[in-house]
Amino acid sequence: MDLPLEIERKFLVALPEESDLRKHAARCIAITQTYLLGTQEGASKRIRRSEEQGTVTYTSTEKTRIDMLQRIEIERELSEEEYRELQKQADPERRVIHKTRWCVPVGDLVAEIDVFEGFTQYAYCEVELPSPQTPYELPSFLQVIREVTEDRRFTNAAISRDGFPPLEE
Repeated sequence: MDLPLEIERKFLVALPEESDLRKHAARCIAITQTYLLGTQEGASKRIRRSEEQGTVTYTSTEKTRIDMLQRIEIERELSEEEYRELQKQADPERRVIHKTRWCVPVGDLVAEIDVFEGFTQYAYCEVELPSPQTPYELPSFLQVIREVTEDRRFTNAAISRDGFPPLEE
């Protein structure tokens, strides 16, 4: 059995103009992400409420890091009732993350640009790849600060625990 792998590159980008995001994005999703008790270094358990064009979905995701580029990702859809029940297991030492995800097609791939509520220093751009060797491009309107694929401080799980890291190295 093949493991469900998530292979992605992650970039820190200057906060894009909303007009550019609206112009280029095929999708816009409001996300509320809550990390659950038992989240450990190298692994995470989270629930997510996503709203897109008035439709709300709920998911549960468990990720286990293989390396900084690849993770095993097991995701399943939840009912609203299951979601509400799992919220009771929220890790009190972690912040709930609120973000807007702008999905911008780039060739055969999609760049997911995450803009975090209440945070204006930078945004994230992630590109999921079918293999680690797959070539990719980022949207031309983005100003890339640097790649952070291998910097654990820039994972959503770390941000929920430690807050947003400063831009300086």
